Amino acid sequence: MGNGFELKTRRLFTGIIDQRDRWKRRQGSPGGAASFERLTGDVWAGHNCALDQPGQGVGPEPESRQTERRRQRECHVEACRWLLERTRLDAPATAADLRQLHARLMGQPTTRLSDYRLAPVTPLFDGHDPAEGEMVPHLVENSLQWCRADSFGEMHEVEQAALVLLKLTDIQPFDRHNGTTLRLFSNFFLLRAGYPPAVIRPELAERYWLALRKALCYQTGPLVELLTDSVAFSLGYCLEETPSPPPFVVLD
Repeated sequence: MGNGFELKTRRLFTGIIDQRDRWKRRQGSPGGAASFERLTGDVWAGHNCALDQPGQGVGPEPESRQTERRRQRECHVEACRWLLERTRLDAPATAADLRQLHARLMGQPTTRLSDYRLAPVTPLFDGHDPAEGEMVPHLVENSLQWCRADSFGEMHEVEQAALVLLKLTDIQPFDRHNGTTLRLFSNFFLLRAGYPPAVIRPELAERYWLALRKALCYQTGPLVELLTDSVAFSLGYCLEETPSPPPFVVLD
């Protein structure tokens, strides 16, 4: 998968690099800290979880489903807080980090790591061929080991996030909640570099799935562009240069 990745140049990321530098100067202020906490809390949780949830019907949603959605968002906020702390350590992302993050998103005890899937999973698209369950640990480890290579370090952090998201999405490591988990985990590289996360909003869901489908066919440009736009929106939100996204509401 990595050999077909369309590596961009840092020149193409000048806009978000400039925004990030201004954000770094502002983030210690009370207003900046509050904006970042809102973004990485309920805003990101609602939008990230919504990308993998089917559209709701015209009728009222059962109370049990509303409760489940609220619980998912609460787990996302807690998992994000853990990820933020993890990115402050001077250590590369590991398979154990991925399994820990998934466990937190699933609401499991924090001392437990999620197990990888053993059973086959449904392909995401025509032509997608997820690996057999017994190959998952090896493939995940290889993917994250490659993140320590010099060639990976030469990429902009948006490209790093896109490549990791692509590789792990291709593998589908878990039985459930792969999308939410992998989008959250791939932001490790952005957060570590001082960027806010690439929050993909629900109104971009069609663009996201199309970009992901193209990326699995080695056309990675649209995915990189979507993540770049999402980072720019998040930076604008933190800098209070972009209108706040509306609060995410589960319709009754």
